[in-house]
Amino acid sequence: MANSEIGMFGWCDLLSTDAKGAVGFYTKVFSWTSENVPSPSGGTYHFMKLGNKTVGGMVTQHKTPAIKHSIWQSYFLVEDIKLVAAKAEKVGGKVVDAPYEIGEFGYSAMIQDPTGANFNLWQSKAGPRAEKYCEEKAGSFCWTELLTKNTDVAGKFYCDLFDWTPETMKVADHLPPYTIFKKDGIPSCGMLAIQKEMGDIPSHWLPYVFVDNCDDTLHKARQAGGHEVMPTTEIPTIGKFAVFKDTQGAVLACMSK
Repeated sequence: MANSEIGMFGWCDLLSTDAKGAVGFYTKVFSWTSENVPSPSGGTYHFMKLGNKTVGGMVTQHKTPAIKHSIWQSYFLVEDIKLVAAKAEKVGGKVVDAPYEIGEFGYSAMIQDPTGANFNLWQSKAGPRAEKYCEEKAGSFCWTELLTKNTDVAGKFYCDLFDWTPETMKVADHLPPYTIFKKDGIPSCGMLAIQKEMGDIPSHWLPYVFVDNCDDTLHKARQAGGHEVMPTTEIPTIGKFAVFKDTQGAVLACMSK
């Protein structure tokens, strides 16, 4: 893995209550197709493809206790997963799933930050990818952000863990401050304090898929059985975004220019 990939958002998958049903939903919302392979943990892993590019995955959770609803998981790329998992505990996090091997692909671990948000680590067995993971191309994941109840505690944790540099900005008078985490000057992900109007939601990571038109994407999500969480909203100088929930309760955001 190239050094430029370390500490970056580099994979996203859906931990699902019904992956087959989720595939049916998301292939109606985005221009995705499914490529199915046996999962090392049992069942089937559904690689989601955008043309020839693999953009994400979906898998039915078989562990106990069972999840209450499906969850989109954000993965950050690391060079030594055991070392980073151990460091996470030292700087205030909790190891939810210790590092484990996933077949020929690599190693995964799940960590919980001090504010309660879960995220994943990924150590690949392969070399550097030939293409960027995050892209402003319709159907590709383009960003992930932490929605947290304590930005000070969360920010310190992630910067200590991944050696990120925070850059906080005010994008508009009516919007709260937004923090971008950078690795070696390159944006990796973002952070936002949970607002009262969002309701009593737990801290969590929210991934974004780039689309041509957020309103059209919300319409497709509703037509497929999902529902709108946040209508299309404009962010000055950046673009537009919207949030929806799928038929199994997983929340996902979309973004357009």
